[in-house]
Amino acid sequence: MAKKRRRAEEIIRIVREADQGAAVPEICKKYGISDVTLARWRKQYGGLGPEEAARLRMLEKENAKLKELAGAQALIIEEFKKVMKKKGLD
Repeated sequence: MAKKRRRAEEIIRIVREADQGAAVPEICKKYGISDVTLARWRKQYGGLGPEEAARLRMLEKENAKLKELAGAQALIIEEFKKVMKKKGLD
């Protein structure tokens, strides 16, 4: 079965539905997830509201951008080291 990526808001809605007393097997069947996935989502998103989910998504995007910049910087530094080594300016 192919994995489906769900948005944080959707996950929070599913977790809240489970917390309001709906049977876990029914929820898992309804959304096509396992009980382990639901438990993991509860642990990760249990206390979040929609506003916090949006902020979390924004922070994740920012983090990804910063990681990309750090990777690019590391490549540039390696290239400078190679050039310096070739010129004998170790």
